[in-house]
Amino acid sequence: MKPSKRTIARALAAAWLVTLAASWIPNAQALPEDRDQPIEINADRAVRNEKTGVTEFVGNALLSQGSLSIAADTITINYNDNGIRDILAVGTPAVLHQIPNPEQSQVTAKANRIEYSVGDEVINLKERASIDQDGSVITSDLIRYDINQSMAEASGDNRVNIIIPPSNARTTNPPTSESDNSDAIPNDPK
Repeated sequence: MKPSKRTIARALAAAWLVTLAASWIPNAQALPEDRDQPIEINADRAVRNEKTGVTEFVGNALLSQGSLSIAADTITINYNDNGIRDILAVGTPAVLHQIPNPEQSQVTAKANRIEYSVGDEVINLKERASIDQDGSVITSDLIRYDINQSMAEASGDNRVNIIIPPSNARTTNPPTSESDNSDAIPNDPK
């Protein structure tokens, strides 16, 4: 029995979703030197509660580590005895940029909530979630990526939308400084 066009389209979309989601997940795939870089966070205000192990960075919060950067209204880091338990970035939207490897262009992920559970190795993009790389875009209410299982799922109350540009329209080179990137995180004027 010959598979239908719809079945083939679903299989291609699922394969693309897993590939795209895996390409931006911190620690799943990133520039090798990213993990060796210090994490820098700055914001208008920071509050640390030693009893609960919660640090909250409020107002124009920026987190960077190598090619990874996150801009949000608020970034909250929960610690336990083993280190960071989870990270929550909230914004309208919160924006994550990362270059997965030198041969690929920057990935941009946006959502009103970006949640990363370190122990479970699960990332959730919630509320108006999208991932964009080289013109390939997926949008959904929720995009969930399980790093251990290398499995991504997009779902929600609204339909999932995937745009896959023709292969001749894609680029594989990182963006240049001349490219228009309206979501770029501004340099910190020190």
